[in-house]
Amino acid sequence: MRPLKIGMDRDSVSLVDDDDREVFRSDSIIEYMATKLSSLPPRSVSSSEGKYLKPLRVFWRREDDEAHRSLNLSLSPTLVPGTHHANCVIKEKIKSALQLLTFRERRVLVQFWAPTKIGDHCVLTTSDQPFGLGLIDKGLCLYRMNSMGYKFFIDGENEENIGPPGRVFLKQLPEWTPNVQYCSRNEYPQLNHAVHFNIRGSLALPVLEPSDGHCVGVLEFTLTLEYLDYAYEDREVCRALKDVNLKSSTIFDHPNMQICNDGC
Repeated sequence: MRPLKIGMDRDSVSLVDDDDREVFRSDSIIEYMATKLSSLPPRSVSSSEGKYLKPLRVFWRREDDEAHRSLNLSLSPTLVPGTHHANCVIKEKIKSALQLLTFRERRVLVQFWAPTKIGDHCVLTTSDQPFGLGLIDKGLCLYRMNSMGYKFFIDGENEENIGPPGRVFLKQLPEWTPNVQYCSRNEYPQLNHAVHFNIRGSLALPVLEPSDGHCVGVLEFTLTLEYLDYAYEDREVCRALKDVNLKSSTIFDHPNMQICNDGC
């Protein structure tokens, strides 16, 4: 495992936030990624594949390295959802799946949203979960930092503002849009940050256990360009998840789940 070297412009930026959430500065993300995270560089691809397809650099919390060493993830064939062991196994599977993915565009961020309990509520959060970057891009990195502050309620008590991750988790159906900036705040609660950081294309897919269809989380893909065709990305995710004994519901099975496509 190599120490992370950030090749990002170190000049901090001043950003206005419209909904009172903390907006991180670029020097904060550099320090966070360099000191708090472990990473694997993009995997090697064939010369012909490398001309068109780009793998991800994958990141995860350094604390998870110790958890991985202390648990035998190959044991306990029956996982109890929500337990510490089950959460560690899912994290390792997602990390492995992210390492398998390749994309046609480099400016892509892939985040995993996982369910967790906060008091009496169940929420989806991407904080402390693995994520992947096709390129160390300032906007994508800052968007990642701010995404960690979002929590989407999935216990049925607040069905407004649950965002694509919450809707996908509850319905177990994919959602995608060419450009989130055409969405309303209700459709895409992160809209202000998406505008600040030039986020446009978005695809969210449920991650399911193959045996019983239990949803263990959501993979969300965000890009800095308008994106009309997610067929390749959808197939890539299904292939990668299958390799780690997980699965997803594909956009081909649910062609009407596109959201906020006005202006395209």
